[in-house]
Formats: sequence, C-alpha cells, structure tokens
Amino acid sequence: MEPSLRYARASDGVAIAYTMTGDGPPLIWLPPAPLSNVFGQWRVPRFRDAYERLGEHVRLVLYDGRGTGHSQRDVDDFSLEPMLRDLDAVVDHAAIETFALLGYYSSAVTAIAYAARHPDRVTRLVLFGGSIRLLDAMSPAESQALVTLIDRDWDLFVDSAAHAWMGWSIGDEGRLVADAFRTATTPALARAMIEAERDMDVSADVGSVHVPALVVHRQAERQIPLEVSEQLAQALPDGRLLRLDGTSAGLFFEDPDADIAVLLEFLTGEAGSGTGSQPPTARSAGRGGRDDGTRGVFISCSERQKETLGRPFKALLEENGIRGFLVSDDPRPEGTWTPEEKVDAYLGMSDAVVVFATADLEAGEDRYTRPNIGDEIGRARSQPHLRNRICVLKEHGVTLPSNINPAYESLDLAHPEEGFRRALAQLREWGLHVDPLAASHPAASG
Repeated sequence: MEPSLRYARASDGVAIAYTMTGDGPPLIWLPPAPLSNVFGQWRVPRFRDAYERLGEHVRLVLYDGRGTGHSQRDVDDFSLEPMLRDLDAVVDHAAIETFALLGYYSSAVTAIAYAARHPDRVTRLVLFGGSIRLLDAMSPAESQALVTLIDRDWDLFVDSAAHAWMGWSIGDEGRLVADAFRTATTPALARAMIEAERDMDVSADVGSVHVPALVVHRQAERQIPLEVSEQLAQALPDGRLLRLDGTSAGLFFEDPDADIAVLLEFLTGEAGSGTGSQPPTARSAGRGGRDDGTRGVFISCSERQKETLGRPFKALLEENGIRGFLVSDDPRPEGTWTPEEKVDAYLGMSDAVVVFATADLEAGEDRYTRPNIGDEIGRARSQPHLRNRICVLKEHGVTLPSNINPAYESLDLAHPEEGFRRALAQLREWGLHVDPLAASHPAASG
C-alpha cells in the first residue's frame, strides 16, 4: 500500500512532496536528481518491499526534490543551496530534530554539505554512488552517453538509465523503474539539473563531517569508478568504504536482503529480517547467503615490533588465505595522512583487528607515527563491523584501558608463534578467509 503524500514548503516558497513511514530512528533518503519519483518507486515491488522492511526498524522519509516527482516543477535553480533548502523544509515539516541521511548518487553532495553545516542534527551518513565533486562521478563514458540521450530521445534515455543503473536482467520491474523515471521530470528540467550538478563540489565541507559515514560501492557497477568512492571514504573523518557484490548501480535489485542488512547494521546495529543473505560485516556477504570472504585483517603493532611480530604474522595470514594490513607499510608519502587517518582507513577496509599489545606500544613510543593503543582499540570498537572482532595478543605486564573489552590471548615475545596460532584460530572462528579482490585495493600493498 502506498503511503500518503505530504507537502512541505521550502524557505523560497517551493512545495516539496514527501512520504513518511515506519517507526524508529529517522532516516531521510535524499532524492537523486533528475530521476526522483517517490510514488513511482513505491509501485516497484522490490522497492516497496525494501521500504516496508526498513520501516520495521527506522522511520523512513523519502521526498522528491524540486522539479521532480510530485514536487513543484516551475523552478529553475538546481544548485546546491536550493537542494539544502528542500531537505530543511522536509525535516522541519515532519518535526524531526535528529536523523540519519542517505545520499544517493547526485544527492550525496547534499547529504555531505548538510551534515557539515548541521552537526547537531545529523547522526549518521550513508552515501551510495556519491563523490566529492559530482563532475568526477559523471566522467565515465557510459554515463556521458546516457546524458547525451536526454535531448535526442527521452524514452530511450529513461529505458537505458533504468537498465544501466538497475541491471540488465530485471524484467518487468525494470519497466516499472523506467516508467517511474519517465514521469519523474521533463527533458528540459533534467538537462538543467545535470548542468547544475556539474558545478557541485563539497571539498570544503567533507572534512567537517564528524559523524560515522558509510560509503557504499557496488563492486562491478560501471557508473562510479571505485577510486571515486575510495577518495570519498578517505576524505570523511569518520568514513569507511563498504564494497558490495553485484553489477547493478542501485539498491535492492540483486540481493535486497544483503542491501537491507547493510543499512540496518550501520544505522541501528540490527541486521533486519529476511530469507536471503546474512548481514555483511565489511565488504559483502554475497548473494543468496554465500560468504565471499573478508577484505583483510588490520595488524596493530609498534614500529619496533614490525619485523618480529607484524610482518611474520602478516605472512602467516597470507599463507592461510587472509589479507593482512600493516599501517607502517602504507605506500602513501609520509605526511599526507595523520596517524589517526591511517588507522581509520585501514580499519574501514578490514574485517577484524589483531593487536600486539607490547610494552613499547603501551608507552606510546610510536606517538609520532601511531595513536596510542587504547585510542586505537577504541576506534576499532566504534565501528559496528569490528566491535566484536578484535583479538589482542598481550605481553605480560601490559595494562590496557578498562573501557575496552576485546578477546585476549597471552603473548611470549621470545616465542610468538603460539600467539600467532591462537590468533589465527580466532580469525577462523570469525569466518575469515581469502578475498581475491582485496589485492586490488590501492592501500592493500605492504
């Protein structure tokens, strides 16, 4: 059943249509221009099912941006500031004080800018298909080819967009998506929106977003290059990249259970219900419940212990099909990242953490290259996918902060092999195994 349509009025007088369903912490789903059509999306069975299932855990708000869907069409300014006014109007009319934002393709910049300017209102950020500069996301030849169709053949454009973004084997539902796109706006407005988007750049805002941010990238989709998603995740102070399996450039078509689980795990700590995939932890649980493996294990040790602990343990992991990441082996030039940024980047692309808690690391002897051990474990615990996947190999006599509670194993520095073996066994219990895609990550070399 379709929800009732509500209207908010932006500060410049433009009427904005929105729906609000479900119960729980609010999630505002920002509309991607120019193809937003909330009512049309509700008529697509997979979208409707996903929205209803999300509504069991969150209060879901979807709206049409100005010039699209059921919102006011006689407008001509589609720059970033009017987009922010639309969002302000919706949350104020709905009387929602704090909320999570989901930015989808072109609306990712709106989500980033709003989160930077309203830190007291935004709790979390999910960005799918986003970029810091929208021009970066428009560069691939396939996207450019679609855009050139707007003026020449609107019907062909929306049909091609539906299949390119949702996958080429989606049958009747693909036609419903195309119908929603077809009535979302007019060719003239679509062209105006895309021209405005070319100038959108939130480089000045992204570093001011201090809420947890999840950047989602579909592994094999061709609309957004992987490096664009990586740059976005690295630029967000509390951002991490999650790579999902599949070829579609949208959510809920190839594996709706996995997509819903990703959102709920990040937003609420719940995995949601469903009969398909189990909730992914860092990259994806894959299609149909198949676990496609981990991207890697973050290995935390001091610079002094790198040769005796870090690299030998990393070699053992890789002999057993598990990728290991050492911060000290990061190939980036010195000075380009702070110690905290390095740690956060590695945590974001790992599925577990092994910490060698030695006396020199406890004392902060690597303070110029690494955060202290308590801060490092605290950062790992703050990420839902790592909270219960931290194994500490502790040298005798080392005291760890009382507010951290990972799994502990004793470590004999003279004979570390037994500690290595126990840590490997713990990783196996957590289901970690080889990920052939991990090696493709530019920061994975070491």
